[in-house]
Amino acid sequence: MVGKDDAVEAVRALTAGAGADAVVITASAPDNSPLELAGEIARDRAVVSVVGLLPLEIPRKTYYEKELSVVVSRSYGPGRYDPEYEERGRDYPIGYVRWTERRNLDAVLRAIETKRLDVASLITHRFAFDDVMSAYAVITGERPEPHLGVVLQYPASDKPAERPAPVAPSRAAGSSAPLGLAVVGTGGFATGVLLPALAEIDGAKLVATVSGRGLSAKHAADRFGAARVAESLDEALSLPEVDAAVIATRHASHAASAAKALRAGRDVFLEKPAAIDEAQLAALGEAVAASGARLQVGFNRRFAPFALEVADVFKHRRAGLVMTARVNAGLIPASSWIVDPEEGGGRIIGEGCHFIDLMASWAGADPTRVSAHAIGAEGGYQRADNVVVTVDFADGSVGTLIYTAMGDPGLGKERYEVFCEGTVAVIDDWRRLDVSHGGKTRTRRALKADKGHAEQLRRFVAACRSGAPSPTPWRTVEAVTRATFAAELSRKERVTVELTRATDAATQAAGDLRLAALNA
Repeated sequence: MVGKDDAVEAVRALTAGAGADAVVITASAPDNSPLELAGEIARDRAVVSVVGLLPLEIPRKTYYEKELSVVVSRSYGPGRYDPEYEERGRDYPIGYVRWTERRNLDAVLRAIETKRLDVASLITHRFAFDDVMSAYAVITGERPEPHLGVVLQYPASDKPAERPAPVAPSRAAGSSAPLGLAVVGTGGFATGVLLPALAEIDGAKLVATVSGRGLSAKHAADRFGAARVAESLDEALSLPEVDAAVIATRHASHAASAAKALRAGRDVFLEKPAAIDEAQLAALGEAVAASGARLQVGFNRRFAPFALEVADVFKHRRAGLVMTARVNAGLIPASSWIVDPEEGGGRIIGEGCHFIDLMASWAGADPTRVSAHAIGAEGGYQRADNVVVTVDFADGSVGTLIYTAMGDPGLGKERYEVFCEGTVAVIDDWRRLDVSHGGKTRTRRALKADKGHAEQLRRFVAACRSGAPSPTPWRTVEAVTRATFAAELSRKERVTVELTRATDAATQAAGDLRLAALNA
């Protein structure tokens, strides 16, 4: 290995003592010694580009005296860490960005193809994929061998991959056998909330996990006892022991995945939202009507113990309810997929649906009219994150949702107030319930916030096993979801939106909601 002094002398000899115009550091090091060497071999006002992983502790004396510029290179090139580019495929025009992440990769592959870049000489080991542990033993040093490039070889196959055909579930309706479940999407919410709750339900059995990231699906399968990891929803639906699908993927894929499972004769538990636009909602509704299978959307708060108590308090009322839901939602990055209209639908459609559904459950009626107002965009806050939504319900009740990202995170996230005929019920962050009537207040406290996730799943599994209808009917799911679409339209156009039930494909287009709004 060439020593530091040798490297300095070599560069001086090559540059007639001037030093290098540019230095690229590709080494990985636990200290800043590569930066020190780069400073010594660089000429005055040279550029030092850091590609490798090392502490950025710049030796001030050398870099100051030579007035060196330091550039930290982001791996792969422009587009890296940009969700618009990497996740949504929105390329940069070549006239503005010549070498993007993909174009860099294309150039390398062309160089390999034309033999201008030799990678074969870098390969020191090859292992069959079935012998992958031996490969890792070499890389980790468990098997001490000099190595550089370690290649895994997959078995050759000329047969094209076939998409498995859906089959009918093997479990008969009303059977006492456990309900076989395939969980599609194994992100943080599925593994932190849904799967632990399902594991506690008698009569539910996890058969398979599915994820776009195979490692997370395998981890979930191992942790919760699934028999297998499926590569896709199609493969899961080809398993006769799968009776129902639990779908917890990103919002844009919800409706299509649920419709596919319903058409395959599977009951479906679909995390909210049901859809992110009218076209998706219409397609899902058609699948619900045609399949006869159950669809339960994850509007869990209506099943929370305190929510059920509030419903019981007002069950004999004659007047409409006056309801408020205050949600201290907190900030999320503007780059998050959740706020992307095409992938997440935005926060009102993606999360606000919870609170409109909860008010609909207390009213026992569908939303009929929606008006929404948002703050301006000043101060760096997103308009769609700070909205006040007023909803009229068919029974004469009215509800107001205050959804804001501008609050103190130390304050509780959710607070609800319900007024009717001299009685007031207040839920504070699902830890306290106060019911006031006749000058007296009855208080209930919970040691742990319960938002109804476990109870909703328990009722879904029970309905599937017994043949009972879904715990939340499609009519309610459709009405609540369309109310969130109306809230977005109202916020943007500053109009009140009348909700009408769609009767054909034409009236299910977003433009017809707009027409209803402008005529209101």
